[in-house]
Amino acid sequence: MKSFREAIRRVIAGSILPRIERDGIKKLILPDQITPADCAKPMKCTQPPRWKSRRQELMVGLTGKAPYCIDYKTFIFTPGRILLLPNGVRRGPAHASVRFNDNINPNRLSSFLLVESHPSGVRLQLLRAVDEPNVLEATQQYLFLGRHFGRLATCLMEEVRSRPSNYARISRCVLMEFWERVLSATADITAGIPTPSPGFVQTRAGDKPMPDRVRAAVEFIHSHYHIHGLNLSDIAEAADTSDGYLIDQFRTSVGLTPIAYLMEIRMEAAMRLLLTDVEIKVSEVGVMVGIPDPAYFSRLFRRSNGVSPARYRKISASSIEQRKTQ
Repeated sequence: MKSFREAIRRVIAGSILPRIERDGIKKLILPDQITPADCAKPMKCTQPPRWKSRRQELMVGLTGKAPYCIDYKTFIFTPGRILLLPNGVRRGPAHASVRFNDNINPNRLSSFLLVESHPSGVRLQLLRAVDEPNVLEATQQYLFLGRHFGRLATCLMEEVRSRPSNYARISRCVLMEFWERVLSATADITAGIPTPSPGFVQTRAGDKPMPDRVRAAVEFIHSHYHIHGLNLSDIAEAADTSDGYLIDQFRTSVGLTPIAYLMEIRMEAAMRLLLTDVEIKVSEVGVMVGIPDPAYFSRLFRRSNGVSPARYRKISASSIEQRKTQ
């Protein structure tokens, strides 16, 4: 998790920001502006695009020449090329298979960065084409950043699509602000998604004072639970202690292991998202609390709450409506 965050920081500081400072938005285009010169030969995708973007997305070329299907055309991402995807564009790997690898080096081979907009923020993921035929690698880890990033993405889309007389200057400023904010946020991630209430740990711990190491671990979990791949070693490193010592002290103070506590925090955040953001799909809720596998998320949620996430949302919505009519 830590190395992934550092990789994102290196990419932004060493590649993306310097190119925008130098070139402005010369390399930023929309799907309807793609020309045959921007595509592989043959231009038509060998694999039909798998996904339809529901919100704004941003894709940035980092190294080499990475092919990707955009509206049935095999677009080639070259370094510095920025593709802004509006809602409804069909996209997907121009490859027969996708495999996940948490150790992707964005400076090798043909790589690009995907930024997906969500109602509660944006999600960043690294992808790259590998030497093996028809294979794309993607990181299982994500960085999820808060609502203001989503607003910046929307602002950028509006400027580029409306093209006022000074759109190039404004769009460059928005792009710079976006990446500067991402760079700042990755240094000390505090996502703009529900923060579990402080009372939750107090209920678990009772009135006993927590050791400093345990409190540091608890605070780290509350700030980073949304990151997929967060493990015991990450938590222990943040608390400046060993895995074994943290487990013993955490269990004594809180009544759970650090990982069990992490799961409870994730489930509490998921319940709040299901109630407060009805536009978010259940699968997206899982991603936003650090559990991108929909089946696994649903299984954990059912184990914790006795019902599936979808059923929980339906029952809770019905209960709220009944209270309003009383």
